[in-house]
Amino acid sequence: MYSIFIRTKMNYLKLVIFVAVTILLDIEAYYIEDPSFIHERWKNKNTHSPTMIKLARESVYAFNEAQNTNYFFESLDSAQKRKEKEPHYKLSISVAAECGPFNLPCTKHLLSDVFGHPKSNKELKIDVEEDENYYPHSWNVF
Repeated sequence: MYSIFIRTKMNYLKLVIFVAVTILLDIEAYYIEDPSFIHERWKNKNTHSPTMIKLARESVYAFNEAQNTNYFFESLDSAQKRKEKEPHYKLSISVAAECGPFNLPCTKHLLSDVFGHPKSNKELKIDVEEDENYYPHSWNVF
């Protein structure tokens, strides 16, 4: 009689532990649907940092070389960093350009992806493109 009571009690204990573990696993799976989400967090960086400004200037230089343009660095609008195998930076850069038939000064916007350690002596991989959806506030007629 005593052994049946212990065996029954152990079965209930195993059942309770199984249900608790199942619930905890289910709750955890709800919060982290994609495990790569943990590593893909972008952190905002200081746009006045000398390192970020150096990356922005190098991005403008790379864009000028690739597109055969003559843009001048104005300001760094935003900078974000994500840690992968090597750091990955996303930069939004305002540049001064000469626009129109009379070469009047205007502001354009570049989007840059920079891969690599900016403080090391290794070459950085820089992908820059012009933001076609950017219009300065002075052009807003609505």
